[in-house]
Amino acid sequence: MKNIFYIFGSLSAFTGVALGAFGAHSLKESLSAEMLAIFETGVRYQIYHSFALFIAGWAFQKYSHVSFSKAGWLFVSGIVLFSGSLYMLAANRYEYVRSGYACGWAGISRRMAISCCGILENKKLRIVKRIGSLGSGAF
Repeated sequence: MKNIFYIFGSLSAFTGVALGAFGAHSLKESLSAEMLAIFETGVRYQIYHSFALFIAGWAFQKYSHVSFSKAGWLFVSGIVLFSGSLYMLAANRYEYVRSGYACGWAGISRRMAISCCGILENKKLRIVKRIGSLGSGAF
């Protein structure tokens, strides 16, 4: 269970790079410049969230706190909802995507994931200080 976010992060990064290459080489002729920019935004945020999944996986493995697990799953849902809705919008497949409902829920999911990590500061784990003191020999 502790490695699940590494697996999802790896798969997400792999598909993000593959979709980015596909968009750069194959979709230039078939999509308008506006739709290609939307597709590229989906790829960019998928890669960002992949890094966030790696960090959530590392933190969950190191500290075994449930907030990191919640954050990881919320980042997964953010990838599916936000990037997925942008891919569908770029493909002009689904009308409900144009209304922005999926992007709104994805934004809420991202904010909740970041909040789950922030809750830990209030619980006196002081992870940021611990990470910052790695070079000073405090561990």
